[in-house]
Amino acid sequence: WEGTGWVANQVVEFICGFTNNSIGLMSDACHMLFDNASITIGIYAAYVAQCPATRPTPLASQDSRCSLALPTAYFWCLWALGSCWRASSG
Repeated sequence: WEGTGWVANQVVEFICGFTNNSIGLMSDACHMLFDNASITIGIYAAYVAQCPATRPTPLASQDSRCSLALPTAYFWCLWALGSCWRASSG
């Protein structure tokens, strides 16, 4: 039930920001949208982790997960550096 409170807070914050023309409140509400989504994904992942394993598939092997982790990490690092560079070049 905690998630309901988070979503209600987000909706109220967005409505108040919209009615008062406050870009700060609206942007914080949109930020909370992604926070709520990540919490929901985490809760779902914890639930799926408790389910019994099914038959293995070739794409779900340990090797494929390890081989995809490094390029993904490089991508996000480059994306973050690019965002910082664009923000600082103004």
